[in-house]
Amino acid sequence: MGLKKKKILSGISTWSKKKQNLHHNRLQSVTILDEKIRNHIRRFFNQLSGVSRVKPSLTNLCATGDSSTK
Repeated sequence: MGLKKKKILSGISTWSKKKQNLHHNRLQSVTILDEKIRNHIRRFFNQLSGVSRVKPSLTNLCATGDSSTK
């Protein structure tokens, strides 16, 4: 009985280790995915800011106009 119990326990411990490794690998893949997504978002916003470089000056004009009318 004691030997069987030890075998089962060792089996459980190896299984839990495998599970931890799986979880770790999944986390790593998620972080890699996060990096890719972040880079895509950064590139997208850079493109947006490149397109709307003219707009900030317009908003500044509006803001100064508002302050002068007050």
